[in-house]
Amino acid sequence: MSVEADRTALEISEVFVEDSGEYCVIARNLLGEARTSCHVYVIASSLPQQPAGAATPAAAELSKNCSPGFTYVFDDLTASVGQPCMMRVTVTGNPLPKVCCAYYY
Repeated sequence: MSVEADRTALEISEVFVEDSGEYCVIARNLLGEARTSCHVYVIASSLPQQPAGAATPAAAELSKNCSPGFTYVFDDLTASVGQPCMMRVTVTGNPLPKVCCAYYY
């Protein structure tokens, strides 16, 4: 998982069928929690690689404390065995939330 300011990315450098499942992102700060999730479907045949997410909108500068949220969430995706897989989100909140990812088979 990589974090750059308000952008978080979970990259699986080489996916396998066993990586199929639901992936959840949780953003937390002192004022609360926000969650988003997607399903990843890994298939054995070769598919053209999908783009690694659309351009993320710039987060507005926040002048007061606010609970976590997302301005960009990932969508369900399909990947081919052996190919990389990238899931990205953009979080909001002040203070900037801590982000963690979870995998549920």
